[in-house]
Amino acid sequence: MRIEKPTLEEQVIKDQKEKPLPQPMVKMVILACLTVLSMGLFWYSVAGVFNSQLDLSFRLEMILAIALSALAFSLMFAVVGISSVLIDRHLFFLGASIIGGLVHFIFFPVTWANCIAVLSLIVAFIVWKQNIRADLKSRLKFLVGRVILVGVHTAISIVLIAVSFTYYAYLNEDQSSDRFVGGFIDAMVVSANNVLPKYVSYYDPEMTLDEFILESSQSSIEEMSTIPTENIIGDAVREAIDSAQGAVLGQARAQFLDTFGIQANGDEPMGSVVRKIVSSRIDSVVDPYRTFLPAILALSLFFVLKLFTIVLKPLIQFFSFVFYKLLLIVGFVRIAKVVTEKERIELTDA
Repeated sequence: MRIEKPTLEEQVIKDQKEKPLPQPMVKMVILACLTVLSMGLFWYSVAGVFNSQLDLSFRLEMILAIALSALAFSLMFAVVGISSVLIDRHLFFLGASIIGGLVHFIFFPVTWANCIAVLSLIVAFIVWKQNIRADLKSRLKFLVGRVILVGVHTAISIVLIAVSFTYYAYLNEDQSSDRFVGGFIDAMVVSANNVLPKYVSYYDPEMTLDEFILESSQSSIEEMSTIPTENIIGDAVREAIDSAQGAVLGQARAQFLDTFGIQANGDEPMGSVVRKIVSSRIDSVVDPYRTFLPAILALSLFFVLKLFTIVLKPLIQFFSFVFYKLLLIVGFVRIAKVVTEKERIELTDA
């Protein structure tokens, strides 16, 4: 049994066949520019989500901003993935990734957290490119949908870490964490105003606090109104009733405000009173952890975004396929057949 080795001439022919053709510099520059633009579009969409006051209110503006950000995220991965396949020069791709990462500072200030976010994005795409290039060497046929998914889960996780650090930096700027708490309070108040009428039939956000208390204590007031009012003592009795009603109302209001630990006037709308109650309760929970609130919210955002990875992968595949087909249609790329030779072991004739 012997191993056949190629002759020197055969080895030269093999090296010539496997040696890639020089890549057109103009097309590599175009791919690099598209890579940078896709990263810039992604960071722009992230800034739009944060500026829409991300909270739990599920407003239409916020939902649209999140949807656009998910599309920009998937498009960025599609462009970077195809560029990883087509750009052989590692330093050229590294430069495009660095410039694309630095675009981050157009939309966000330079802080240590944002610097970590930029570095994470660059590392994510460099590692992803290495995985893609290694997979390409082992494939006989290029399948864009499968090649793009090689190592994409790790890349997505690192980019989500970058987003979380960016959110942490955003929350530490201009008391944005307090605005988040305010948005959460708004959502809770809207929910309370919708739920309360189901349990308290006479509740109306527009009614005053005194009107609400009068409705609540109507039975007690009705008992007082049964005091006889004959002409002999009519005026005195009516004055006594009014005084008693006022005393009961003032006492009930004071007890109500003391129970919830808030301050309010009798003519204040119940919608405003409910907001004070909700704000007081939430502040009592948040205050001990307010210093750590940005870190807690940023970490929570990372785990929430991880849940949507199952949706992002098909989107990345779709945009990658569309981008790849578009490059084929316009003649930017072509499918080349490469003849390769390999060694094999076989039995000898003797």
